[in-house]
Amino acid sequence: MKLMAFNGSPRYSRNTARLLESMTRGAGDKGAATELINLYQISYQGCISCFRCKKVGGTGYGRCSLRDGLTPVLHKALQAQVLILGTPIYFGKESSGMRAFMERLWFPYYTYNLSKPTLSPAKRRTALLYTMNQPQPNMELHGYDLLVEKAKTYMERFFQCPCQVFIAADTKQMDDYSQYEVNSFDPAAKDLRHRDLFPLELERAYEFGRGLL
Repeated sequence: MKLMAFNGSPRYSRNTARLLESMTRGAGDKGAATELINLYQISYQGCISCFRCKKVGGTGYGRCSLRDGLTPVLHKALQAQVLILGTPIYFGKESSGMRAFMERLWFPYYTYNLSKPTLSPAKRRTALLYTMNQPQPNMELHGYDLLVEKAKTYMERFFQCPCQVFIAADTKQMDDYSQYEVNSFDPAAKDLRHRDLFPLELERAYEFGRGLL
């Protein structure tokens, strides 16, 4: 079984990336072939609304016709049985890199035919990882719960399998808060939480990855 994880954070060694690494390691230890893609290392853009993926009988029907650095990645994703999308939340949304990736991944499968919910050639197990600086109880206050639920709904529609969700909240953004204007956070509390709880979240991510197979 092939599992692909996509890191939508521009930082390759911080919270989102490390949690994805734990997930892929867990899946790998259970026998899956795994690959972690850092989206910000690829040159690509979002959907350009060319509608070639919707043209019945066209050569691009059901797949993205845009050619750039994401093209071979999307082709490889077609061969995977499990997909994990991981992103931090910036200004109440997925990162711009993840959002562009979602457009390219999802729109070719989207239909305007109510009797045909997806053009995906196969069912796939999927998961979403969201990281955020806000404490988890604040998700509803900031509308993050709706953001996650909407993405989950699309994943389940297009890939025709339940989508699992992993939330990592109240994350530590920087090593030394004193060097930045961030007095809305309690640096000592962030340090303590990261030291004591983040290792447990990495363990939870490892088991999460195993459970996706």
